[in-house]
Amino acid sequence: AEGRISYDGRVAGDFDLTLWRQKFGFIVQNSPLLEGTIRDNMLYGARREFSEEEFLDLAKKLKIHDFVQDLEEGYDSQIQTGCYNLSGGQRQRIAIARALFAEPEIMILDEAMSGLDSITMKEIGEELKDLLRGKTVIMVAHQLKTVCEADQIIVLSHEGVEARGKHDSLCAGGSDYYRLACEYQELLPARS
Repeated sequence: AEGRISYDGRVAGDFDLTLWRQKFGFIVQNSPLLEGTIRDNMLYGARREFSEEEFLDLAKKLKIHDFVQDLEEGYDSQIQTGCYNLSGGQRQRIAIARALFAEPEIMILDEAMSGLDSITMKEIGEELKDLLRGKTVIMVAHQLKTVCEADQIIVLSHEGVEARGKHDSLCAGGSDYYRLACEYQELLPARS
């Protein structure tokens, strides 16, 4: 297959590689954390200084502040090797903060909410919508609710792009997307 990646009217290969990489933020399923403090992990990759007020504002929005208050050293608590002193959801929230503090233009979310309970997922999901406003977001997701809200859905198969569009238009006409959505999620109304 042939093609090219363009961004803001320029071919990706024309960008300086370091500058191109700085445009991206990644939040992946089970994002790894680094040995160091919670604060160090949250600010790793940040390209500017953040005030304590900005830092705490994001921590509160991502529900990090809630659990850090219970730690003896707060944000200066050390993350143990293997992160055994944090739950999966706590680690994931720290990773989300790290990506946001880097202030990328393009955010790639690959099952970014994994490890979060449903209540926290909903709360953080609402905050992320606001925090990512104006950015290009590429989301890999298996949950239909997440996919339904996208501005553009691209359905991929081993043969390439099968379809693209908004949820409603992809559901019309018995498309493969509709079939997959019904088969795996059973959330769409029955077609007449």
